[in-house]
Amino acid sequence: INTRMKLLQYKWLMRTYITPVKLNRWSPVIPDSCSKCLDGKGTLLHCVWSCPKLQQYWVSITQTLSKIVGASIPVEAKLCVLGIYPKGCDFSIRQIKLIDFGLLQARRLISLYWKKMDVPSSHMWVKEMASCIALERLTYIVRGKGAYFEEIWLPLIEFLRHYEVN
Repeated sequence: INTRMKLLQYKWLMRTYITPVKLNRWSPVIPDSCSKCLDGKGTLLHCVWSCPKLQQYWVSITQTLSKIVGASIPVEAKLCVLGIYPKGCDFSIRQIKLIDFGLLQARRLISLYWKKMDVPSSHMWVKEMASCIALERLTYIVRGKGAYFEEIWLPLIEFLRHYEVN
């Protein structure tokens, strides 16, 4: 994972994103409600996981990732938000690498849409994943692991060959 992605993970873990609740504490004029659903209180957990609009996004991402890796991925906050696999998940190392990267891209899209009223789509996520393949391939080649790249990324490449834009 490149430095930019590591920084994104760090920001998620250290809770550096400014939520509506934090903004409301600084200025009571600003509402503390979620900017996406306009209903729930805009805590960090709500803004990255429990917002109904984001729940649909996470379900869509995990379903698509499940198709790609050929195994059922649970829709759980520990996995999607923190990258912690629940007990009983039996994925290979290659599947875990692809799942981790896919979930990282999903989190990245949420951060890009942080202040917007809409949520990213699974189509945007697929485009992000596709745009990363070339850079990841170069990274693996530079590290002398070109064959390992094929083992990890081949399921995604095959998925993209048959993917149709709705």
